Amino acid sequence: AAAPIPVMGEADTLFNRELSWLDFNERVLSEAADPSVPALERLRFCAIVSSNLDEFFMVRVAGLSRVARSKPKTRYQDGLTAAQVYAQVREMVVRQKARQADVLVDILTELRYSGIRIDSEFLKASPLDRTILNSLPPLTVTLRGTKDPVPHLGFNQLHVYVGFPGEYAIVTITDRPSRLLRIRSKGSGLHYVLLERWIADRAAKLFPGREVIETFPFKVIREADLRYRPEDEDQLEEQILEAVGRRTRARVVRLEVDAPAYSEGALFLATALGLDSASLYRFALPLDLRTLMAIYQVKNRPKLKYPAVEPRTPQPFRRRHRIFDALKKKDFLVHHPYDSFETVLNFISGAAEDPRVTRIYHTLYRTSLNSPVMEALKLAARNGKQVTAYVEIKARFDELNNLRWASDLRRAGVRVIRPFG
Repeated sequence: AAAPIPVMGEADTLFNRELSWLDFNERVLSEAADPSVPALERLRFCAIVSSNLDEFFMVRVAGLSRVARSKPKTRYQDGLTAAQVYAQVREMVVRQKARQADVLVDILTELRYSGIRIDSEFLKASPLDRTILNSLPPLTVTLRGTKDPVPHLGFNQLHVYVGFPGEYAIVTITDRPSRLLRIRSKGSGLHYVLLERWIADRAAKLFPGREVIETFPFKVIREADLRYRPEDEDQLEEQILEAVGRRTRARVVRLEVDAPAYSEGALFLATALGLDSASLYRFALPLDLRTLMAIYQVKNRPKLKYPAVEPRTPQPFRRRHRIFDALKKKDFLVHHPYDSFETVLNFISGAAEDPRVTRIYHTLYRTSLNSPVMEALKLAARNGKQVTAYVEIKARFDELNNLRWASDLRRAGVRVIRPFG
């Protein structure tokens, strides 16, 4: 007999969206764990895992936690309740980060053998201490009593908690990339220091005369999902601009601590931030691995990366002014990054200057701060062409950039379509 056809909606036929996403991130981590992958590529994958997970908490876990608190018995199509999904997310994240910690140790060891040293342990005094002390970037130090409210904690910054009897200090590295401090070294080797770990291990010297009870680096993740009234399309741009501004003080959804064990200080911070134990994560793993992407950019290390892809320009498009002649004959499919994006740029800039072109329509989702595509559209408008653009101002984390482009295009005479709610 034929097998019954599964009915959509049954629990055993569906994957949970949040848990499935964590499975995807696990596959990224598997790339970082693969010893056949070049070392800097492994480091890059490891950093992507952290970046992905931060955004996952900012948006999807933030929404899930809200439902789990207010309507814990809400049941999704896969049969799980919101409370069950929330608990399983934590369980999967803890396992994933524990594996990531082991993978990172392996990567840093391989990089060290290849001439790239990243120091993250500072248990013993070292002549390096003076060099680091003289190279410190701007730091913010806030001293509070344990009964005082916790100061505002930036969501895109690294902090170090230093506990004293009845008091505590929070040291903030205000410029996140500066936590990766480069140390001058002899020869062709590269030497870096993870500054927040050095601060934590040297807190007694940084606060002379005080009894240091405990120290640990930490960071907070705040909710980043925009809340606006989509039915009020006339005010949508103003709503989004206001909502982006609220992100810096949005609800904290995760406190992540870099420490070998939970401590009174970590529990104190979680309580002061209004978090339950499920929102406190503790790993013996450096925070915010995104900053290590800077090491990936180092030159003269070809064996530590995949061979560079050299984009090619398809034959019909190698003569910029013949693009339209080629398109009249047939359609073309360009595959980036293997086919050069210059083909697209030449196509748009050529249309902006070609007197035979009278109208241009374009959709923008994400682009750079200095986009040649946007400049070409403005040039086309100045040349008297009818240019119409739709700018997606709700593109997450690119809202301000896209609002700026929408304004620039309007000033140049481009018709910018009102965003849809």
